[in-house]
Amino acid sequence: KTGRPVGGSGALTDALTASFTAAGGRLSCGTPVAGLLGDGRRVHGVRLADGTEVTATAVVATCDPAPVATHWLAESQSARARRFVARARSQEPGDGYQSKIDAVITDVPRYPVLEESGLLDLFEGRDPAQSNYVMSPSIEELAEAHRLRPLGRVAPRPTMMANVPSVLDPSMRSRDGHHVLSLEALFTPYNLEGGWEGSQEPARWLQVWSTLLQPGFLDSIDRYRTMTPDRYERELFLPRGYTGPVPVRRGHLPRRRNMGRLRPKRRPSRPPHPPVEAPDARLGPAGRGPKGGPVPTPPSGRCRPHRRPSAPPPAPPCGRPGPRSTPAGCRRPEPAGR
Repeated sequence: KTGRPVGGSGALTDALTASFTAAGGRLSCGTPVAGLLGDGRRVHGVRLADGTEVTATAVVATCDPAPVATHWLAESQSARARRFVARARSQEPGDGYQSKIDAVITDVPRYPVLEESGLLDLFEGRDPAQSNYVMSPSIEELAEAHRLRPLGRVAPRPTMMANVPSVLDPSMRSRDGHHVLSLEALFTPYNLEGGWEGSQEPARWLQVWSTLLQPGFLDSIDRYRTMTPDRYERELFLPRGYTGPVPVRRGHLPRRRNMGRLRPKRRPSRPPHPPVEAPDARLGPAGRGPKGGPVPTPPSGRCRPHRRPSAPPPAPPCGRPGPRSTPAGCRRPEPAGR
């Protein structure tokens, strides 16, 4: 079962901050880290952008590992750390591709096509507005979106995800009591053609999305703000509006047993069946075998097939080097001069 914190994602960071400070921690915001302090073997502090040095017995970096490896770490004496740094520095930083619209709305969006199809009956009495909706175009349109993004353009119909979290959590409503909307647009470029400042793209996404909703929904949008990849970089310190693990090339993955393949399950070994003496015309005296010992017979209904002896390897073709013996029908080439 999944969900979101009561009060929104910001309530989670507020709770972590309260717990951290209650335990005696000191939180410093607006102080970017410029580097890590260390002796090449271990890290013992951080250096801030204003030159302040903060020492600590342990340093935990929970941000994007790319700047940690490429800008903050000093030269390490560990071969493994040096390989990690070299691999991170050799990778091109990725561009952000996601944008988001946060809006205050006076009406909850509805999808008439779903109401007419009867699919909403699957919600079993729950409010459909509590769900997260994904608007995905065709495969051809997705391919076109990927082609346009490096050119600084957005697809005519971008992939979008919409939800109204204040329906399920009334504490997330605005101060004037209205609902809040989250509309995400995917595959948006970092460098938009003409720049993001003053662009009409976010308004266009709302218009495209509103074609799937009840008539007049755009009039219910009271105000909104847009987060684009450049703002993610500027305000949230995400390089080029993107955060994620350092790309790892093939061959640098940790080895794991059974990764990518399945091994046949071994059957537990069965205890040997006790020998059974059965009189037979082919047996020796008193039902004994030819050497006078008991004759084991398999249990009824279960017979093991007789294994044929493996065939000898095929003879190599004539004129090619092979075993010492020459195959029948072939003659070894005579040495020159004979």
